[in-house]
Amino acid sequence: ARQHIEAGRRANGAERLAAAPAGDAAGLRKRLDQRTREADEARTRAEECLARGDVEGALAAAEILKAVAGGESGTRAIVDRLAAALPDAVTRALTAGALADAQRLVERAARMNAAMADVRRWRDTLDAAEKTARAIARGDWPEALVQASRLERFLPDAWWASQAHEQILMVDEALRGLWAGPLGDRRTAPGARPPLHMFTTVGFETPPPPAGAHTPCAPLKEPAREGRG
Repeated sequence: ARQHIEAGRRANGAERLAAAPAGDAAGLRKRLDQRTREADEARTRAEECLARGDVEGALAAAEILKAVAGGESGTRAIVDRLAAALPDAVTRALTAGALADAQRLVERAARMNAAMADVRRWRDTLDAAEKTARAIARGDWPEALVQASRLERFLPDAWWASQAHEQILMVDEALRGLWAGPLGDRRTAPGARPPLHMFTTVGFETPPPPAGAHTPCAPLKEPAREGRG
């Protein structure tokens, strides 16, 4: 009886209470009543949250419900409703740029055994956002551009993702223009200061001299000394 009660199979546990030793029956009955109260509270909470559109709150309640009444048809019905509501909820959070909310939803969804294809796609999207931010923080603009392009492919309807891609592209093009001009020569000049962190670039080759730049003259040979007569 105890194993069924703890595994969330309350009906099976109740059936076996009659065969439980007299010394254990009272404790098992008390435990069964406690689990029943917990299941009722979690089910009510999950249904209220779903009615309000609070998918994260419903997921939190459903986790408790699965723990205390996971083997019951009522629990499976709520989990199925959540599974149907999850994709839209996560997509809304990602599209709005609420990445922390999306992260929590995805992690709860994974614990609730949501479709792995969905979880993997959501995690890849969050990974692209994280890698974009880290590349920007360290001034690696080419990598930031790669990750921002990836992020935009995951979120074609997110204004913030397309804006970030455009802004990073502008920075990348501006830096290439700077380094192609006279300032580019100073990066490697003796005694030149290292560039500011925000302008650090990775993977750029030294640009060719700009059009119209003069070619250094070859050094003259020292004049021959006059011979002594």
